Amino acid sequence: MAGWDGTKLDWARRYAGWGWVCLPIRHGTKKAALSEWRHYQRQRPTDAELTKWFGDCSRHELAILCGDISGGLVVRDFDTHESYEAWKAAHPDEAERLPTARTGRGYHVYGTWPEAKSQELDDGELRATGNYVLAPPSRHPSGAEYQWVVTPTGPAPTVDPFRVFSARERNARRRGHTEDTRGQRPLVAAPGGTPKAGGMTPRTEAQSAESDHGDTPPTPSNGMRGLRDHLSSVCPLVSDDCKAAIERAIRFSLPAGPRERNKAVFTFCRALKAIPEVAGWEMGGLVPIVREWHRRAYPNITTKDFGATLADFCNGWPKVEVPLGVPFMDQILERARVAPVPVCANGLGEKIGLLARICAELQAANGGATFFLGCRGAGKLLGTGHDEANRLLRLMVQLKLIEIVTPGTRGRNGDATEYRILW
Repeated sequence: MAGWDGTKLDWARRYAGWGWVCLPIRHGTKKAALSEWRHYQRQRPTDAELTKWFGDCSRHELAILCGDISGGLVVRDFDTHESYEAWKAAHPDEAERLPTARTGRGYHVYGTWPEAKSQELDDGELRATGNYVLAPPSRHPSGAEYQWVVTPTGPAPTVDPFRVFSARERNARRRGHTEDTRGQRPLVAAPGGTPKAGGMTPRTEAQSAESDHGDTPPTPSNGMRGLRDHLSSVCPLVSDDCKAAIERAIRFSLPAGPRERNKAVFTFCRALKAIPEVAGWEMGGLVPIVREWHRRAYPNITTKDFGATLADFCNGWPKVEVPLGVPFMDQILERARVAPVPVCANGLGEKIGLLARICAELQAANGGATFFLGCRGAGKLLGTGHDEANRLLRLMVQLKLIEIVTPGTRGRNGDATEYRILW
């Protein structure tokens, strides 16, 4: 096997080190060897659990969980050798660099794209949040061994599933969009029912006059021109790869409807911070990109003034602690461990001190607003049980270190509680 060395446990630990969550699968099947595995979509298994599942006495196969918990991992599942070879011929650069495994009958190609959605395709599937895939060195129920053809050496590279994997942009329908099959920007239905290019309906003379004052975003002269071409005019010194990444960041973070603008702007900040070439830019270089984001978001937002969007972006940009796609809770815990204990938590014990720092880092990563934390997730971070974590969170509420904004729901698959720090 190309690149193979070690046991299943060795590979499970290696995958975990890359931010991928591993699950045990019953030998000879594709079914998880756990009565309930979905809570691992929110919290990672411990090394003790990996040892139990994949140690010397285990016959379990190994699967990798897709989605945000694995750093935005997506897997393109090609049903047949022929469909993979056709894709490989059309995308030779991606076929050479993206981790690829031979499966029982086809191939799995791994990439990273945060918050992608699973969907069925003509020649296979796109596996994302809510799905897992068997991975080397597992065996398919047919007896065929999963083998790396392009062996990963770390987290999978970022990939645009719409361009590279022929995924359909399903959110377009949710936003009132119809799909532009020519690969240009989504089309938005105009009031009369006719799709108009570029997410904008034709502007009246009054609207054109308003745009000069910044109330209505300008439409590029060629409405069908791709965003990458538009970025060439406003950011002529930026590399093509960077322009493509900016395009993906804009498309990914657009709000789906009214009352989502503020959250979408901060998501846009996080998406741009994940682009190394852009992360260090000053605000002056970012304004044209924010203006383009606002132009694209315009049909779905109620606050039309570009100045409001720019102000929210300027406020959120320096507050980004965790760029989009980075294993979130791992980064939070790493930052919390080195942060100083808040004065209000001094003398309250080691666990309260760490939990207070975790809460502060979570809120900072969310733009200084509120944050979500469940007792099971808190227990994982603290290295304790969920009952003890729940007791500590309640104590922090009683001590007025944090307050509950929205209560969570009970159970392994319940919603986390929304909190706000008070110091």
